[in-house]
Amino acid sequence: MKKILIIALLVSSISSFAQIGGATSINDPISSSMGNTSVANSRGAYAIYRNPANLAFSDSGSVEATFFLALPNIAFSAENSIMTLENYNYYFGGVEVNGQTQGRYLTESDKANLISLFEDGGNVSMQTSYKYLTAVYTPNKKIGTFGFSISDQISGLFSFPKGAVDLVLNGNVVGKYYDFNDANADFNYLRDYSFSYARDFSDVIKTPLEHINVGISLKYVQGFATFQTQKISTSIVTNEDNSIDIDGHFMAQSAFSSDFGVTYDFDSTQTNSKFSINSPFLTPAGSGFGLDFGASAQWKYLTVGFSITNIGSVTWTKNAAQYNSDVAFVIEDITDEKALDSLADMAKADGKYISSFSTDLPTTLRFGASLQVDELVANFPGKMVIATDIIQGFNRKSTNSESLGMGIGLEWRPFQAWPIMTGLAFGNERPSVAWTFGTGFDTGVFEMIFALNNFNDMLNGNQAQVLSINFGSRWKFN
Repeated sequence: MKKILIIALLVSSISSFAQIGGATSINDPISSSMGNTSVANSRGAYAIYRNPANLAFSDSGSVEATFFLALPNIAFSAENSIMTLENYNYYFGGVEVNGQTQGRYLTESDKANLISLFEDGGNVSMQTSYKYLTAVYTPNKKIGTFGFSISDQISGLFSFPKGAVDLVLNGNVVGKYYDFNDANADFNYLRDYSFSYARDFSDVIKTPLEHINVGISLKYVQGFATFQTQKISTSIVTNEDNSIDIDGHFMAQSAFSSDFGVTYDFDSTQTNSKFSINSPFLTPAGSGFGLDFGASAQWKYLTVGFSITNIGSVTWTKNAAQYNSDVAFVIEDITDEKALDSLADMAKADGKYISSFSTDLPTTLRFGASLQVDELVANFPGKMVIATDIIQGFNRKSTNSESLGMGIGLEWRPFQAWPIMTGLAFGNERPSVAWTFGTGFDTGVFEMIFALNNFNDMLNGNQAQVLSINFGSRWKFN
């Protein structure tokens, strides 16, 4: 079990991560730098994963592509909602005493403040994405636009229970109930092959609207690794007679590609497994299908759109395992070593192989609008788009959130070759409002953008809780 967690953390920290994202996923550098807005303002290759309908805005005869061998499209984000670097240094950095570093003695006020940091959940997450290839082609408006993309995504989320912090700091106070039900772990390494199609139906449906776009993406998803906690229901209470009631229930499932060489501690026959990754084409441990659907409409300078993405699941069949632990125990005497040993034995999770299990993709609904300011305001300097999105996830995954989110952003091009983008992103369980920023250059044929998803944290120094960067490039031909 411990080996599985270590490998999950190592892979998530060294690998490049892709685009099967949900409400909190990092995607292309333009949407990332515009407050995570995309459903009405994304265009070309960057529309595939957020709203495939916007592919239909492409000009007839246009080709757009991103290539692994040219310049990579890569994104990375690490975030914790628990504490800032300053908090960490205070509580865990120690103090200088006579030239030596010693542990800090925590006052009651310090303990209360530390526990309060976990009030809204102690979440630590990481995601990274890599786009191998994306191609978009529009033969003409009547035929529509076709898109294809291959990308990888590695993501991890760990939620640390507040009750555990309270118990460690204050001990088992008589009559106080501690539960650890808010603990959660979700790790995934997925690759998707996305096939997209979109068409503008304004020539069929007669309305004042200039564009009525509908688009769909069908995705074949390969899974290379997963670790999921399915059930955690654990509590501890100390009674008036100082006996301790412990009630714990835990279930987790995992599956790993054979290329990772993972061995389960319950399988004594696995002795020769080796870590053997020699190419990007790993042996899948699971597979599944996903669906994205979207629509958008434009009237003069206003565009509205909605999309629902990642409807589907992955079924894991290779090296699929399940861990269970069920404990109901009363400790009459905390000094009874035999009772403590019995509790430790009971608390060990029992692992076994299972035939298969399924995990959902991070299904997300987006609705938003964008305004072409330079078409609305006469003699406006350059071109400017203002966009806003409302984002709602439908499941709790490492790149998704069931909490409502919102973004607002703008892109200003004082010159066509120089895009400047900024925005604000709220909600979706972010520890704070994210100020996003990006810039780059666009020659018309080649575009390169660099984005910071949390620019404010880059400026906050010791108050930072998020590190998130995004780089993308694409070729555009007419």
